[in-house]
Amino acid sequence: MSLKDKEKTKNGKTLFPLEKILGTSAKDYVSSVGKNLTDYEFVGVHLCETVYRPKTYLKEFQKAVPENAEIVVDYRFFCASGPRSIFSGTALVPK
Repeated sequence: MSLKDKEKTKNGKTLFPLEKILGTSAKDYVSSVGKNLTDYEFVGVHLCETVYRPKTYLKEFQKAVPENAEIVVDYRFFCASGPRSIFSGTALVPK
């Protein structure tokens, strides 16, 4: 799916694009787009899910991203000892 194609949930909410969920740091991202860290508010995005559900966990993470976010950086997936895993990142919201 390209950035032009917006995937939606059943109720019509647009999901945050997967291409905009990055493992890079906030500092590296903002320097690559010619902005400063002070141009953004930082919002933590976290989800605790069972990995045994049929691959809906990534869509749930996409839904948790604030609508006005430009990008999600520092994305991490932590597999817990058991059926639960944690998905975490930082949404950069332009001020």
